[in-house]
Amino acid sequence: TMRTFLMAPTVTRARNFYTRPGRRERQLVQEHARALLDRIAARLSSLSRLVEELKAAGLPANEATRIRLYFLNITTSLHQL
Repeated sequence: TMRTFLMAPTVTRARNFYTRPGRRERQLVQEHARALLDRIAARLSSLSRLVEELKAAGLPANEATRIRLYFLNITTSLHQL
């Protein structure tokens, strides 16, 4: 879950680069983070497609643009974590 991602241990200490257990811990945390970010990206993509369907059903273009801007802000914030 996102909570486990946010509560994950810091893996940028020297031991995470120079010791075998530290590298293993770093690899596990990075794999978990990648998997979560992939799931989030897939869900945002799905939501984006739904917005296009709403637009085809009559949602004004400016509202669709606003929603896409929210998606962009979410994506930008996630990449800064």
